[in-house]
Amino acid sequence: MTPDEARARFRAGLAVPTAGWCPGYTQANLVVVPRDLAVDLLV
Repeated sequence: MTPDEARARFRAGLAVPTAGWCPGYTQANLVVVPRDLAVDLLV
């Protein structure tokens, strides 16, 4: 599956883990929150 195909499935409502869906591509996730809430994400 290509990344474009995977994104289309999620835009259509699919909500499942995606690890390994697109061989040959690296998955990265980004979460953006307001600065005043960022401290809540520190480990």
